[in-house]
Amino acid sequence: MSTHFDPDQAVSADRQQPTKKRPVSGRIPREVERTIPVHPGELLRDELAVRGMTQADLAARSGLSTKHVNQVLQGSSSMSADVAVALEIILGLPAVVWATMDAHWQQHRSWGRARDRFATDMKWAQKFPIQEMVRRDLLNGSEKGPALVEALLGLFRVADPAAFQRVWVDAIAGFRRAQHLDVDSYATATWLLLGELQTTSHTLSNFSVTKLRSAVSKIQPLTRLPVAEGFLRAREILASCGVALAFVEDIPGGRNSGATWWPSPHRALIVLTPRYRKIDSFWFSLFHEIGHLLLHPRRTAFIELNLKTGDNVDGSETEADDFAAEALIPQSYNDIIINASRSDLVNIAESLGVAISIVAGRRGQLSGNWAEVQRLRDTVDVDALTAAAVGELDQERD
Repeated sequence: MSTHFDPDQAVSADRQQPTKKRPVSGRIPREVERTIPVHPGELLRDELAVRGMTQADLAARSGLSTKHVNQVLQGSSSMSADVAVALEIILGLPAVVWATMDAHWQQHRSWGRARDRFATDMKWAQKFPIQEMVRRDLLNGSEKGPALVEALLGLFRVADPAAFQRVWVDAIAGFRRAQHLDVDSYATATWLLLGELQTTSHTLSNFSVTKLRSAVSKIQPLTRLPVAEGFLRAREILASCGVALAFVEDIPGGRNSGATWWPSPHRALIVLTPRYRKIDSFWFSLFHEIGHLLLHPRRTAFIELNLKTGDNVDGSETEADDFAAEALIPQSYNDIIINASRSDLVNIAESLGVAISIVAGRRGQLSGNWAEVQRLRDTVDVDALTAAAVGELDQERD
C-alpha cells in the first residue's frame, strides 16, 4: 500500500501551500525516491486521471499548447521550471516535486548517454596498469567494461579521455620532452596520482618561494638522520612552504625517479621514488625537485626519468642538478673531495653536517669510480620510508 502524500504539508521552494485539499494520486514519494527515476509525465498522467482532467483541459488552464502537454505526458519533453510552477498552481502539487523528478530523469538519461560513451573508450582504459592499480588499492578489481572507464575518469577527475590527455599528459613538461622515448604516460600519470592522494589530507601553507628558499639550509642536515625520519621532517618543513612531499615506488613502465607537480595554483607537490636505492640519490632527487620550484616557472610540471638522454632539451634538468649539488655540498669542495682519502671523506661529511653517503656520492660523480665509494653509500630502507610516507602529518600548519 502506497503512502498518501498530503500537499497541505508540503512546502514549495517559494511559499507555503494553500490550505484547501485537492485530490492526489498518492504516488509522489514513491516516484521521487525510485532507484530508477521516471519522467514527471508519468505522475502527471495519474494526477489528470484522478481529477478527470483531459489534456485539452490542462492546456487551456496552463496556457501550454496541447502538443506540448502531450509531449510532457509521453516523456519526450522535459519539464521547465515555468511549467512546474504552473502545475503547482493548477494541481496543488509543489513545483519542487515536478522539478526534482525532471532533474532526476534528465540526470538518469545523461548518465545513460555517458555510459554509452564509456563503452567506446575501453581501448583507452586498457592502456592503464590495471593490475598494479588494483594492487595499490586504486581499483577494487571488480570494475569491468564501461564501469572501469567510469572509475578511471573519476580517479583522475576528468570527464573523458581527451581531458585526461590535456590534464595529465600534455601538462607534464618532463614527459613531453621525452615522449619519443619508451615511457608509459599512463603508468606515469598513475604514479603521480598516488603521490597526490598520499598528501591530499595534509595541511599546507600557500606556496612561498621565499620560505622555500630559506628552507633549503634546514633540510640539508636531515641527510644525517635515518631516511624515514629525515623524510618526515623534510615533509614538515616543506608543508610550511606550500609544498607537499610524497614517496611512491614507481610503477613498472613509468621509469620515473622524481616529479614536481601542481595539484592546485597554491599547492606544489614533490613525488620521489627510491631511485637507485641509495641515500645520496634520494636526497639529491629531493633537492633537484626543490630546484625546479625555485628556478623555473610556477605551475610548470617536471618528471625526472631514469634515462641517459632525451629529457633535458631546454636545460632545466641541468639547472636543477646544479642547484641540488650546490645545496648539498658547495662546488668549492669538489677539488678537496676528488683528492680525499676514505677517512678524509668522513671528516668532510662531519664538517659539512651531511651524511657520509652524500659526500661519497659526490666523489663517485666527480671521479666516475663508483666502486671505490660503494660501501660508503648507505641503502634506502624502502619499507621504513614507505611506512612513514603513508602516515599522516602529526602537526597542522597555519
